[in-house]
Amino acid sequence: MRRLSHFLTRSEAECLAYPAAMAVREARPSDALGIATVHVRSWEATYRGLMPDSLLDQMTVERRTRGWTQLLGADRGAATFVAVDGDRIVGFADAGPARDTELGPEVGEVYAIYVDPDSWGDGHGRDLMVAALDWLGERGFSAATLRVLDSNERGRSFYERGGWEVASDVVVDDHCGAPLPEVTYRIDL
Repeated sequence: MRRLSHFLTRSEAECLAYPAAMAVREARPSDALGIATVHVRSWEATYRGLMPDSLLDQMTVERRTRGWTQLLGADRGAATFVAVDGDRIVGFADAGPARDTELGPEVGEVYAIYVDPDSWGDGHGRDLMVAALDWLGERGFSAATLRVLDSNERGRSFYERGGWEVASDVVVDDHCGAPLPEVTYRIDL
């Protein structure tokens, strides 16, 4: 876990001890419902008030489960990781080649990273980020990017504490059906 140092001070890392029931692993197709549940719950908690309610109201566990079932069953050159606490999925991260092909083939991307609101602050986000960045590095990517809603202060703070740096001005993305101002972050691997 070489990336852990980005997220902890040395004294915090030396004191870190998780119960054996907490782990991060690659996702399986059977994890789709758990991932979808985290996805919907975290979007509700994170984005309510930051994006149109109508967009959030359309996001259902059933829809997300169908989407994740397709993604997890596809050969797409990407990886999804889940954080589990006992037998419950409490977070996920999804990473692969950068969607912005102008960045070049050496740049990967963390497409998504979310933790269930009931598990915020438990270290799962950090562990998921470590897994995603390690996976990208092991596949030869020399840097990674991610996109975050400009007004998502909690997310931006997490990324900046982990060594990510702003790599772009605010760009408006409307692929979800509403104009959403996003910022791109970058980190060298």
